[in-house]
Amino acid sequence: MDGSGEAEVRQRVPTYSGIITGDIHGGLHSVNTGVFNYSSFSYGETPFERTNLFKSHSMTDAQKVTFLNTVWPNSLGNRTAARSFGDLDFYFDYVSQQCSSAKAEAHAIKTFLDLFVIIRILQSQPLLNFERIVAQIIKERPRLAKQLPEKIYHSIEFALRLCLLLNIQIGNSSAIFQLPRPIQWPEEMDFSSALATFVTTHQCDIDAEFSGFFNFYDMERIGGITVEWTLDLTSHLSMKGSVIYVFHGVSILKRMHESAETSGALLNQRFIEETLATINLLIPNNNASCNDWLNNEIKRSKLDKDIINRDTPTMGKGRYPYWQDRLVVIEKFFDSTKPRNLLQWWRDTRDMQRWWAFWIPLTGFIMALLFGLFQGTIALMQFLKPKSRSG
Repeated sequence: MDGSGEAEVRQRVPTYSGIITGDIHGGLHSVNTGVFNYSSFSYGETPFERTNLFKSHSMTDAQKVTFLNTVWPNSLGNRTAARSFGDLDFYFDYVSQQCSSAKAEAHAIKTFLDLFVIIRILQSQPLLNFERIVAQIIKERPRLAKQLPEKIYHSIEFALRLCLLLNIQIGNSSAIFQLPRPIQWPEEMDFSSALATFVTTHQCDIDAEFSGFFNFYDMERIGGITVEWTLDLTSHLSMKGSVIYVFHGVSILKRMHESAETSGALLNQRFIEETLATINLLIPNNNASCNDWLNNEIKRSKLDKDIINRDTPTMGKGRYPYWQDRLVVIEKFFDSTKPRNLLQWWRDTRDMQRWWAFWIPLTGFIMALLFGLFQGTIALMQFLKPKSRSG
């Protein structure tokens, strides 16, 4: 590419406070920057940015890199994305599902650039209330002013699902795309305050610890509890009956964590770190049975492969102020479960006194029954034995 062509490309891609090079398909070749400067962030329109979000298509590798660097810019820039996006197929499958053509009519936005503008405004100006955010969006994308307010609501909710993986409902917007228990964002409230109703700490018993049985493998085999994997962070560790919903997109959480220093990410680092720690806690990497269980789950449910890379769990309850309430609900439910068959009774060694109290009498009963059957069989054989004739 000659100098004039490269200059043209530089005008088409987001402008950072560093040196950016790219190609005409929207792929970034290098980012040499330590700080992402939103005040100097501007958009051109590359062919990728003009692409219709809701038409069936798959992104090229270069476009995936551009997407990651735009949604979660970080100080390592393109080098991190280029190394890791191949393991993010689960996320881009999720993006494709969210961009289903059947959903197009419900949204105000149409292109990737529309989406990137909304994400940038939400990340850079979280203290604006909803009305001012909408005004800012329309200022930058004037054609959206012609859209119905309901469609703008849905598009902002959609942008938040993709960049924060959170299920959020704005005001009284219709819940056509909502999962259960969305975070409520009243229109008069700024987004940061709305998010704080979810990202909040709870009182912990700092001296207490979770049991060594407090893991998904034992919950399933002893308590009959099942895990439902999700990419909705809002649902993480929530329960419905005996089902626990668990967020598996650890690669995305790590990407958010890297981005927090440079993009003004809305989820604070302590919350992200604790969310990852809950995965360490409930699938401990020092438990061989849990590791085997997770490997099977990755294959069966096509999970984020990075979930296999976990740290040693922290058992103290004081480590989990953000997720404390949900962890305690799971703990109480698991503690209340009783074995429902002999196999579960055999596996349930949480209370050894109860275990012995069940198996000793049962073993005695079985032994007595077997002895009785043996004695009865001997007696029957004696009765049926032919008698010898006298004389």
